[in-house]
Amino acid sequence: MATAQTSAEAPAAGQDSGYMAFISYSHSDNRDEGRKWADWLHQALETYAIPADLIGRPNQAGEPVPRQIYPVFQDEKELSASADLSTALQAALARSQHVVFLSSPRSAASPYVVQELTFFKQLGRGHRITALILAGEPEHGEKSSPLQCFPEVLRYHVDAAGRIDKNQLEEPLAADVRLPGGPDQGFTTPEAYRRFLLGSGNTDKKEIESLVQQYKGRLELAKLKLIAGILQVPLGELTKRDQAYQLERMRRKNRIIKGVAAVIAVLALAATIAGLVAWNQRNQAQEMLARSLFLSGQGQMNRGQVADAAAYMAAAVRLGSKSAAMFGQSLLLQTDTETSLPQLNSEVLFSNDARFLAGISATSNASEQIELWDVAHKKRLRTITVPDLGKTPTIRFDDLHRLWVLTSGGDIYRLKPEGEPELVRKNTTDAAYSNLEVKGDGTWLVLQRQGSGSGMGDTRLVLIPVATKEQTEFTLPMLSMERLAHDGILFSTGVVVQYSKDRLAKSTRLAVYPLEGGKLGEARRSYVDLSLPRLTLSAAGGHLLFWDNSAAFLLDLNGEAAPRQLTTSGVIEQAAFNPDGKSLVLINKEGIALYDVETANLITHKSLVIDPLVMESAFVGDNTAADGIHSVRLVQGQPVLRSSGVPSFVEAQLNLGPEAAQVRSGRDSHYLFVKRRQGHEIERWHVQSATQEAGFVRAHGPIERWDILRQANLLYTVSPGKEVRFYKVENGTMVGRPVQLKSAYFSTDQPEERFIARQTEDRLAIWEIASGNQLATIPLADAKVKFMPSPDFKLILFLHPDGKWHVDSMESGMVLHQGEGNLLSARFTGDSRLLLAFGSDSAEIFATQDYQRLFTIPSTGANPIGDISADGSMIALANSTNQVRLWDVHQQQAVGQPIPLDPISKFFRFSADGKRIITTQQSTIRAETGVMFYDAFTGLPLTVPLALSNRLDILQLPLDESRLFTMSVVAESSLATVWTMPDDDMPAPAELATDLEQVYGKAYAPQTGAIITVPAANERANWYLQSPYSRSLSPQSARSVVDYLRAYAPIKDESGLRILASLWRNHPLARAAMAEYYSRTPATAFLADKLMHRTRLQIAGLPQSACPAQCQELLDQCEANLQRIKEP
Repeated sequence: MATAQTSAEAPAAGQDSGYMAFISYSHSDNRDEGRKWADWLHQALETYAIPADLIGRPNQAGEPVPRQIYPVFQDEKELSASADLSTALQAALARSQHVVFLSSPRSAASPYVVQELTFFKQLGRGHRITALILAGEPEHGEKSSPLQCFPEVLRYHVDAAGRIDKNQLEEPLAADVRLPGGPDQGFTTPEAYRRFLLGSGNTDKKEIESLVQQYKGRLELAKLKLIAGILQVPLGELTKRDQAYQLERMRRKNRIIKGVAAVIAVLALAATIAGLVAWNQRNQAQEMLARSLFLSGQGQMNRGQVADAAAYMAAAVRLGSKSAAMFGQSLLLQTDTETSLPQLNSEVLFSNDARFLAGISATSNASEQIELWDVAHKKRLRTITVPDLGKTPTIRFDDLHRLWVLTSGGDIYRLKPEGEPELVRKNTTDAAYSNLEVKGDGTWLVLQRQGSGSGMGDTRLVLIPVATKEQTEFTLPMLSMERLAHDGILFSTGVVVQYSKDRLAKSTRLAVYPLEGGKLGEARRSYVDLSLPRLTLSAAGGHLLFWDNSAAFLLDLNGEAAPRQLTTSGVIEQAAFNPDGKSLVLINKEGIALYDVETANLITHKSLVIDPLVMESAFVGDNTAADGIHSVRLVQGQPVLRSSGVPSFVEAQLNLGPEAAQVRSGRDSHYLFVKRRQGHEIERWHVQSATQEAGFVRAHGPIERWDILRQANLLYTVSPGKEVRFYKVENGTMVGRPVQLKSAYFSTDQPEERFIARQTEDRLAIWEIASGNQLATIPLADAKVKFMPSPDFKLILFLHPDGKWHVDSMESGMVLHQGEGNLLSARFTGDSRLLLAFGSDSAEIFATQDYQRLFTIPSTGANPIGDISADGSMIALANSTNQVRLWDVHQQQAVGQPIPLDPISKFFRFSADGKRIITTQQSTIRAETGVMFYDAFTGLPLTVPLALSNRLDILQLPLDESRLFTMSVVAESSLATVWTMPDDDMPAPAELATDLEQVYGKAYAPQTGAIITVPAANERANWYLQSPYSRSLSPQSARSVVDYLRAYAPIKDESGLRILASLWRNHPLARAAMAEYYSRTPATAFLADKLMHRTRLQIAGLPQSACPAQCQELLDQCEANLQRIKEP
């Protein structure tokens, strides 16, 4: 930890750069419902209405009492997951007047909390630390039991070097919110305490009410004690002036409603007299509460609690927060949805038809239980208690939705979606059993048995025929005795295959047992030279393929021959049997290799590159259901059920085809302009009609450089001979006349009416664009001198080869400023009032009025990524390869938190109004990149990633920022997607807030500050609540998603396939169309078969509107095509 500079002075109250309080806590004390203490305290402090007659009065430190306790720092709210925590936390502590330590045994043991308290004490501000005791015991001196909630750094003096002096005791002011009479943790709301009492078996309503009221007073008094410590006023001065506290005391004392009403009437009269002041205070309090709720939502997003985040955002939206509205809308537009699952202590298992999800609960107090969920409706069906389940059970589904459970004790139970567990096998031995596997029809089980001995020789595989009354068990020896080996079983038609993947021997051993009449025959043994192969079984069950990235072996399960190695080339990426059972395919980047199953010979190799997105839809990954739509992922350690969906706010897609080297947008969103590699022309694409206008601008030969001047609405081209031409964007006609340059690069003024370029080795010239006339010349002292004009064309900076630089008047040629030190590059702000001069690791900011150095910004390299707001008031510059810092020119300092920088696209710019940052970022939900919006003053995210694409190679915004254009390149083909800007279709605040609550099922309760569960919406008239598979493309669009996809289904060409696979591959209509397309060719029948199977599973859980009749027709046609391929 860095050493702090000793300073007893805290930042002055009201400074924009400082915090009134810093909350130091363990994150584990801010997770459980009803015990999110940091969130509760943050909101309580920032929204507290300080009594009017205290404001401005000197406190005990001689400082005026502020109007509000604002802002308060809480790391989960103020910092995003991308921030540099150690540096940012120290900076926040240094700018904080007070620290509130949330005291518990967990926070006392946290090294991070101890570092925060140590650093604050090093600053000489130990007297400004207040503790809120959540749990444990505040033991003093050397005593330290497991209940200790005061760390040493709090109990003793700390010097400027961070050393603890145990000869000097210190005792902080402390407030207590523990349950009365003990060390147990309390609750943030009386209602949460009431629920706890009811759940503990107490049925005496009067006693419960009495305890709740007592605790309510304890909680309120603790809050006021903390506030008094922060304000540095006596607690009595605060309590006698606090209206809420006095009203509560009066209510408890008199128990007379009439008395309370009288007090309220007096308060109402006072409010009327001071109406304007009260109105302003209410507005301020509302704004503070909205900000606190917005930050609470950000904190929940960082922890992966999306539903809780949506609840906080909805509450902030109701209070008028525009930032929360934008973020809330982006949550509703997420392509994928997530549902939090309970904590589970085992792998999560999907049923074979993707309808059910099962896992072992880790939250039950009584015994281990099994959670069973309905996948399509994302709801828990039941929690099943299994006798003696233990800590290490195994669960498996069969094809009939039955769940088989192997308990830790070796018992086997069978569970149906309804009914009680059925005991199938009781373990009556001392042997331990593990690794349960189940045959699809549930007639055979296999276990791994570990005998009473400790050696591998005691381990056996046990096969159990469930259907026979005798339950004869077959014991199979392990194929390998190595501890790193893994034995498994595959059930196939008429055989049982035992395999052992042996990492040390770098091979896989096999034993194939005939299975007839419930009995096993003699094993046929063999091996393949692959240590960790993947196993693929043919549909008929007669052949088994072993493969990895380097080799493949084919085994005939009913024959006598050993596994045969296939002739392969390249890296094998995927393998599959064709549905005819006669052939199989190996897939690599070069194409598809087709093999005859009977002979294992190569039939043909097709140079057919399959879109990776299609492959992703056909082959499911780990922890993914068989429909390819649902999966389980860990987010911040919390399991979530993820449902992949389809995008929203798509306006159009343009398949630009191959060789689209450069793409540009213009002033508005009507057109895109494309230049192809080696092309001599610029194409214009009409966005709405998705039509191409070839030869829109035809150059006289190759084009070395081109772009759009979006303010002037002109397009220019520069030839290899350095001739520049300008064209009108409206019709492609040339403007002015060609101008011959010495270099291909030039600069325009801000209105884009003139441009300056090197005319000869020793001369610059200025031309008028409209006419092509030369207006002026500027001599150069050296042919190697670089230049940069200001946007208003009044100043010009010259950079000499030796690094020396100066700024001249463009009109008179007079040197206005002689620079010091070596310069690598420079930029003027858009209003020409500031100059940014870049060195190797910093940028110096000069005012062009007098060339005074204002301040210095750390940066990276000669030309760091970043942007300057249109009015020049904000600067954003990369200070590393992965983040950008915001700088306020007026304050001359960094503001807000760092913003992540996408190292691939490197897109980063201010919006036209300077209030937002637009950049790209990878989604945390899936491996796709989207567009992100950030607040340009705080650096906080205003959205989750939008406009998601599997690859986002280019992002373009027209000058009017009415649309987003994203471009991706896959298999040499470019696809452009046009997206509606999110805030163009923003619902009314009340409607948006309700949508958020109903979609995510959570709401914020203002009375208690708790997050509560709310019922799902029944009314589906609202666009955001409708099925994303069938609703319109956006709230204002008249075209439905289904109608949009019908234009490409059935698939007519590669262009239609590319569009469906890019964004719509999870829609059943798109999947059915892709399945039918690939069923037309025998070589890709395996893809068709897999897509058809996954689509049928998907539509079983969807409403009929999501899969229209055309969807079923395409699947039927696919099946008919595959049947024809199977026929001789």
